[in-house]
Amino acid sequence: MNRSLLDTVLDSRAITSVFQPVFEMNETADRCLDVHFVECLSRGPKGTNMESAGVLFEYARRKGKEAALDKICIEEALRAVSASGYRPAISVNVHASTLERDAGFPLFLARLADRNGLPRAAIVLEIVEHGPDGNGPGLDAALAELRRLGVRIALDDIGLGQSNYRRILDCRPDYFKLDRYLIQGCHADPARGALLDSLALLARRMGARVVAEGVETPEELFEVCSRGIDLIQGFLLARPTSAEGLGAVIEDSLRATPTPRVHERSIPMTVVLHVNVYCPNPDCPFRGSVDAERYVAGGSARHCPECGTTPVRIEIPGRPSPQKHGRRDTPAIQFRTA
Repeated sequence: MNRSLLDTVLDSRAITSVFQPVFEMNETADRCLDVHFVECLSRGPKGTNMESAGVLFEYARRKGKEAALDKICIEEALRAVSASGYRPAISVNVHASTLERDAGFPLFLARLADRNGLPRAAIVLEIVEHGPDGNGPGLDAALAELRRLGVRIALDDIGLGQSNYRRILDCRPDYFKLDRYLIQGCHADPARGALLDSLALLARRMGARVVAEGVETPEELFEVCSRGIDLIQGFLLARPTSAEGLGAVIEDSLRATPTPRVHERSIPMTVVLHVNVYCPNPDCPFRGSVDAERYVAGGSARHCPECGTTPVRIEIPGRPSPQKHGRRDTPAIQFRTA
């Protein structure tokens, strides 16, 4: 009986893993602070029509072998990272339909991490889905078990296909990964900017962080960072590489200054006349709008006009507060008064 190329790929585990870092940027978008995690990107046999992950997984989905391919790709990814000697936090992809149908997947992933000497807390599981399946109770049970085991959850390709608001509510991810479609040209498109604001605000309200995928230009980098999104993935900072070359790529990116400082950009600045000030003193009644120049421009001291308590919380009217997960609450845009 003739065997298909997919069967050959699955039996021989003819999968190549490459890795792309997700960097944490500073507030002015001119320096990579650290690597938050690296994403594994799987490829099929080189020189075949299945070299592209999109083609490979679409064919597997049609043949009902998506779950088997998911597991092989994850096995190869963790093996490659373990063998390289470089041990970053790593994200791997799995389809929601695999989690829905395979009740043993959480234990499979935990044992695989243990076997390769990788802490379970260093695993980020990115949920993807290009079909209508994967919305049942099996997904809920798998996510609960994965979290119990210490695995973090990301929702991939937000803004496209099945990665919609229903999936966000079903998965309650630790990371929102915004698809390149939302990022492309966002600096020149107010509608895209508004979507970035709303998704960043939703993520903060849910206790999640946002990753901007596919950042390829300095203008896009400036724009997403100015909106409080500080986890960045894209060719501008680093291209996918082998596990063996990952350490060198990361070191080069951390040493480099990818863009000029935000105040040097030619993109028009936001004009802010007033900011809202919230005093943390429970006995102080002050909640008000004050002159922006006094509280933002020049890095002046931020204190409550009523009782003098510092620091106060500052928000730009009509714009979500860029809370920075432990950093000072400073908007990553330049202010001026008119």
